[in-house]
Amino acid sequence: MRRRSTIVVLLVVLSTLGLMLWTAPANAATRHRDFEINRTLTLATTGPDAGDTVGLYGTGTFDHVTGQVDGQGSYTLRDKSGHVIARGSWHAMHVESWISYGSPDGVVEGGKLVLSVAIYNPDDTLFTITNDFTITCLIGNPPPGSEEGVTDPALGYTQPIEGAHRFTLFLRG
Repeated sequence: MRRRSTIVVLLVVLSTLGLMLWTAPANAATRHRDFEINRTLTLATTGPDAGDTVGLYGTGTFDHVTGQVDGQGSYTLRDKSGHVIARGSWHAMHVESWISYGSPDGVVEGGKLVLSVAIYNPDDTLFTITNDFTITCLIGNPPPGSEEGVTDPALGYTQPIEGAHRFTLFLRG
């Protein structure tokens, strides 16, 4: 009887370990993150647009492991005087890099996400493709000197200047 109890306990332990090992990769593989860009304003500090600002909105989902992203939004470009000079849309194409700053509660997470993005004119013709569309959220433990917002150094937009709520990552299991 004692031997039978030992075998039953051993089988239960092995079954539990096997189930944990079997489900862990599935949970890790299905984890993804959402992003939201809400009323961010960024100043162009270099290039032909220096002094202009771009306002951005958008949402999406990304998987930093596979590089897949499904995201899009809109932009409004204003000159130094604040006059609208262009409006259009942007569509995320690929995750270039992702650095997590951590999650204080397991729900929201901070980090730095760099995307390849296609930027379109108001008539939906392609304006340009950039590989430096950078979204930064300061939740967690960001490195010193980090600034919250959306920048695109390749296009000269390097200085976030306005918007209390710019970017939030949501973990989903």
